[in-house]
Amino acid sequence: MTPSLRTLLTALIPLTATQAATPHPQITITNQVLRATVYLPDAGNAFYKGTRFDHAGMIGSLHFAGHNYFPQWFTRIDPEVHDFKYDGDAIVASPCTAATGPAEEFS
Repeated sequence: MTPSLRTLLTALIPLTATQAATPHPQITITNQVLRATVYLPDAGNAFYKGTRFDHAGMIGSLHFAGHNYFPQWFTRIDPEVHDFKYDGDAIVASPCTAATGPAEEFS
């Protein structure tokens, strides 16, 4: 095991988890070093509704050392939008395009 992997694994333990009351099921796991919000798979009310990416891989945010590694790239979601569009300063994404986290990186 490399020293950097050992450091990351040590940072992950112990984690605490909390569930937020939001429109989409999610859970936040945290410890003194990092905080991650993960969108939970849900057949009727999932954050991500597309078929391209695994629904279990939707990480809404990952905060570590003062940096958010997976910020949300869009302003809002609209089912009438096909892919995404600009609406003034806002970026409006389709429910099937609104992916966040590492799932969007490995397409």
